Amino acid sequence: MSVKLARFPARERLKEGKDFQKVYRLGRRYIEEGITLYVYNVNPKERKMGISVSKKIGGAVERNRIKRLFRELYRKNKLKMVEGIHLVLSARGNLSQLSYREGESIFFRLLQKAKLLKVGNE
Repeated sequence: MSVKLARFPARERLKEGKDFQKVYRLGRRYIEEGITLYVYNVNPKERKMGISVSKKIGGAVERNRIKRLFRELYRKNKLKMVEGIHLVLSARGNLSQLSYREGESIFFRLLQKAKLLKVGNE
């Protein structure tokens, strides 16, 4: 019997460039150690996230590792977050050696700065 892992479902992803641009243009911005979090308030029942990683981080392998790390952090913690938001995480700093724990710490600091954690989950 195979076990299905919970994924980052398509309905929770920002995919189109116009969606990213809307969040960049209209959202609030929070910065922490080379990661910028853009937050845009939307429909109360919706929560979507997109990830953008600069080529300055490194090659495709490094960029994809950073994307996987932040997708997993979102997936594991989305129920602790408020609804009605579109998020874009933009990685630009020197993150090539970023560990899971360091990424988790940065992710939670950004969520706290943006006040995106539900009451009682901080």
